[in-house]
This record gives sequence, structure tokens and C-alpha cells, in this order.
Amino acid sequence: ADKPSGPEFEQVGDGYILNELTEPTDDLPQGDAISGAIMDFQGRYWINMRNSANIYLLNPATYKDVGDLKSVNLGKGEFTRNGGVLTKEGAAYFVTTKAMYRVDAGADDQPRIVWRQEYDTVPENTNNEEYVNGVRSGQYEFGSGTTPTILGEGKYVAITDNAEQMKVVVYRTDARPLDPEDRVVCEMPVFDFPGGGAGAQSNSLIGLRNSIIVQNTYGYLFDFPDIHSEPQDLTAELVQGGAPGIERIDINPNGKGCTKVWVNTEVASTNTPKLSTRTGLIYVQSRKRDAENKVNAYYWTALNFRSGEVVWEKLVGTGDMFDNFWAAAGIGPNGALYGTVYGGLTMLKDTY
Repeated sequence: ADKPSGPEFEQVGDGYILNELTEPTDDLPQGDAISGAIMDFQGRYWINMRNSANIYLLNPATYKDVGDLKSVNLGKGEFTRNGGVLTKEGAAYFVTTKAMYRVDAGADDQPRIVWRQEYDTVPENTNNEEYVNGVRSGQYEFGSGTTPTILGEGKYVAITDNAEQMKVVVYRTDARPLDPEDRVVCEMPVFDFPGGGAGAQSNSLIGLRNSIIVQNTYGYLFDFPDIHSEPQDLTAELVQGGAPGIERIDINPNGKGCTKVWVNTEVASTNTPKLSTRTGLIYVQSRKRDAENKVNAYYWTALNFRSGEVVWEKLVGTGDMFDNFWAAAGIGPNGALYGTVYGGLTMLKDTY
């Protein structure tokens, strides 16, 4: 029931105590953590672990104890830093710090690796100044920064890799064994224009049928306050804004290769965009530098899905508390756009 102060939430069921999955072991003295949990169309929970790269399957209909959970390991020395994605047919896709995986599970709830395909990545101990401990500038995680995206009615799945110049990589989801050159549909370098840097992506791609929208998060650095300092220091500032870049890549109709449809080299995004199929617009918050007043200005920006051109933009505010590390934009049932920023929440809505 809702109250004037806001909605009330009620817990349904007792939940599941999964602490045992994160406790230190001989192999993982630092312990583990849950990177993601998703529910499939059978009502089962797929849980992917950060440090062990274990995938657990929890079926509420048969669950008795955490020790009875069935699992599969994606690879010793590999880690998962992102969530997974599922299809109605029961195929699950996960990306580790080294490879892309398809994992299936039948009625026995036992997850099984169907295929594994390594992607291009720099060594974790690289001396490249664009990386810190193997983490590329503008990402929080080593390896791919994306949760996989399903495309083409389930025929394809896409991520970005960790190559020196980042690429969008598209795979065939086919469960049959395929040679690497047949599994990979395309590897398309992105943001390789002056000012785009090496490219980075710390969110999932936008996918619509055979089309992919990828944004650039390269170079972003925000100095967060130290809440544990004495006296408490709550100052925060943008040290370096992310590089510009939003691109559209299409999988060719025959499934052989990809085509770069357009490149927008101007828009420097600050949140994860959303595509409206009703309006044909890609909505994103963006940042511009007002050199005269020495301040950053932040806008809601709409790009044409077909051309990548800016259709309109609306000022949200000035100052770095309107910045954001690419949390997702939202489109409400009332037609309003919502976006989180360091200072709170923004909303934009038509007045007619």
C-alpha cells in the first residue's frame, strides 16, 4: 500500500542466506563476492561469483541448503566483473576477464559450459600507461567492461573487449561447436578518432535487432570524498572528463561481418543511454565545457538512431555534482526521462 510519504515495500518469503559462497578458502583467501544474480524464465536464479568465476543455479522449488547448489566454474584464474544475460530458451551468457561463455542448464539444474571463446585483452601486468593494473582508463574492471547483449532474436551476443584499441565483438550463439573464425561474427574497432582515446566501456551495449550502440567512457576520473577522514572531507571534484564518442554498428543481414553505420565524435556522455523505439531517439546525459565561465555544463541530449546527429539538447545544470559514472538513464511510463547524478536525480518531460 502507498502512503503520502511514499510506497511501502513488503518482503515476500524468507530469502536465501548465501554467506557461505563468499567466505575465504584455501584457493581464495581474500574471499569471494557476487557480481550478479538474474532470474530465468523458469524462476531459477543464476548467480555469478566475482573472484572464483563460479556460476551457481538456485531453484526455489528444490532449494534446501546453500551447500547443495549446483555450479560450474568458468576458468581458474578468471574473474567475473559484470552480470549475465539470459534468453527465453534457457541459454545464459557471461563474460570473464579472459573469455566469453555460453552456459546452459537442463531440468537437473546443473549448469554446463556450451562454448568458450577468448577475446583480445592486454596482460593484467601491462606497462601501458593507459592502464592501471590492467584496468583501462575509464573502467572499473579488468577485461571487458560490458555485460553481454543479446541481438538478432537470440542469434548473436555482443561485448566490448580489452584490446589496446577497444573493439565491439559479436559472437554467434549457436550451441554447435564452431571454429573461432566462425564463432566470431566481427571485431570492430571503436572510438579510433582523434580525441576518442583507446576507448573504454563500463556498461552494457544497446541492442536493437542487428544494431548495436556503444558509448565511450575512456579517460573518466572523479575524485570521490573520503568519508572516513578526520575531520570528514566531503569535497568531490571531476579530475578528468570522459572522452567523447557514441557509435552505431550493424551486423550485416547475411550474418557475415559488421558495418559501422555512424560515429558521433562530439557527445561526451555521463550516463548509460536509452533508446526509444517509439521516437527513434537515443537519450543520454552529456557534458560540455564552458571555458569562459570555467564550469562544466550538463545536458539531456537526444541523438537520431538512424544518423547519430543531435536532434535536441536541454540544459540540466552546471557544476560537477551533475556528473555521473554512467548509471543507466530511465524512461518512465509517464514519458519522462530520469537520470541519476552525484547530487541527486534529474527528470525531463515534455510540457505538451
